[in-house]
Amino acid sequence: MADPLSDQETLERAFRMLARRPHSEREIHRKLREKGADGAGIARVLERLRELGYVDDAAFARGWAKGRAGGRLWGNRRIAAGLREKGIPAEIIQATLAELREEVDEGESLRLWLVRKLRGRDPATLEERERRRLARGLAARGFPSDLIVRALKAGTGD
Repeated sequence: MADPLSDQETLERAFRMLARRPHSEREIHRKLREKGADGAGIARVLERLRELGYVDDAAFARGWAKGRAGGRLWGNRRIAAGLREKGIPAEIIQATLAELREEVDEGESLRLWLVRKLRGRDPATLEERERRRLARGLAARGFPSDLIVRALKAGTGD
């Protein structure tokens, strides 16, 4: 088995990862472990990255969630699941979702998704099979079922 990476090599690899995109601490830990760094070295590097301000799970969660809520029109449940997969602690996820609710209206995100998907058609004129398919797609994006039902009944407003 090869010698573990030195702290300097581990830090350099972490910087290369962070140069490509922000990462959560857990992602960095997992990737450095895969590259051959030992646990103690990873802990020291993560501590240094926190000191320098390069790793901040709360900031990572806010940025990641806003990108999904706005651009990709995900619901809060799917955002929370994605953050859990990234290793974000539950208390940070809850704070991020609370902040997101103040900035992004989930109902408006759902309406915009419908407008984009239906291209001007009214949901009330759809066949039942197509409405169920749309509802499943919205649920898979993490939108709550009561919001989906209301949106499909009310239409898109366009």
